[in-house]
Amino acid sequence: MQTNHLKNLTIIFFLGLLLFPSLFFYPFGSLSYGIIIFSSLLVSYALIFHNNLFTAKYLNLFIRIYPIIICLIFLHFLITTLFASNVNYIRFFLSFIALIIFFLATTVFSSLLIKIYELNFFDIIFKIIFYIILLLSFLGILRYSSFSPFYYNTNIYLTIFSEPSHLAISILPFIAYFILSAKNFRTKIKLIFLFLVISLLLKSATLLVAIFLFLFLFFSLRQLFNLLLFLILICFIVYIAGLDKFLETLIDFKYFHERLTLNMNPDDKVNLSVLIFLAGYHEIYLNLKNTLYTGIGFQQLGFLGEQSFIKELIFLNSGTFEYSRNKDASFLFGKYISEFGLFGIITILFYFKYFINNLIDIKKEVSKDNNLNLFFSACVISFPIELFLRGAGYFTTSSFLLLVSIFGQKLLKYNDKEN
Repeated sequence: MQTNHLKNLTIIFFLGLLLFPSLFFYPFGSLSYGIIIFSSLLVSYALIFHNNLFTAKYLNLFIRIYPIIICLIFLHFLITTLFASNVNYIRFFLSFIALIIFFLATTVFSSLLIKIYELNFFDIIFKIIFYIILLLSFLGILRYSSFSPFYYNTNIYLTIFSEPSHLAISILPFIAYFILSAKNFRTKIKLIFLFLVISLLLKSATLLVAIFLFLFLFFSLRQLFNLLLFLILICFIVYIAGLDKFLETLIDFKYFHERLTLNMNPDDKVNLSVLIFLAGYHEIYLNLKNTLYTGIGFQQLGFLGEQSFIKELIFLNSGTFEYSRNKDASFLFGKYISEFGLFGIITILFYFKYFINNLIDIKKEVSKDNNLNLFFSACVISFPIELFLRGAGYFTTSSFLLLVSIFGQKLLKYNDKEN
């Protein structure tokens, strides 16, 4: 009875992780509030009702990692304040407290997933999550697909996600896992095709790019070659039949074409997505240069640091001031490097090492018989999309699952050594 209760509760927690950020985005205008509320509920539950998740091995590993990271972030902020005025101390301290809760919640969730896996509930839970993600995608399609009879006419709360990219960055780790855990090549292709169609109907360039990234990362060279031949054949048929001219008339096709080609033709309508993307990288350069690679401090982007001239173009073409002082840089790499400087670059390099190790494990099928470790690897492998293409700050579903995976893999190895 208690184990079934834990299984059901884990499903509820996964639902909260998927839904809370976007649901609380509507009243507060940020995904951070939802993920911190979720993290607080998760930690509170573990402390009050399930403190056996805090095993001696868990506590030992947590103490070895997180107090050092927390102290380094605090010390880095103190150093950056020596070189800056008008520092937003309130934003820092509130975010710093939120970060501690966030860190603790990710480790608790890691311990919970290991417990679920040991009880043989992991696969059952993820079958349910698969259908939940299909339902969320369907609700998104009802609102954001131009083929839907309810195109931009549905109540936005019914679709949960305020924009397609929020849905994309929430479900990417799960999509990666579903593809990786597929039993054969045919099933993988079916899943790729399914989520490719969903990305096209949602008009989500983020999800579309992720699907093609997964193709290159998760498939062998021979499989990729066969897929490439198939795509060339499809393109040839489209060209011979004259369908390429028809595609150019579709709103959805033009949308993807502008974003994937980074269209900057002055004769066309200004592409704000491209401008925001370019501004983020320009501000990385400016903030590194003007702070001597120390960065502007945790959660200070949008308040301190240099502003790219591209942001003025964004403001002039949109009339929306929030785009000119974007606090999240629209992708995590831009925010992280601007705020942490050289320290941020070093940690990104550590992430890349971790990324490569997980990719090698996937290629060698090291985690073939361990779906939990495979899920952890999927979360690590899918994170570059949020890091370099489309992010929403530090407190998101993908970043939560990344930290869950890193701590979870370390905890699994720690348990193996002890045993």
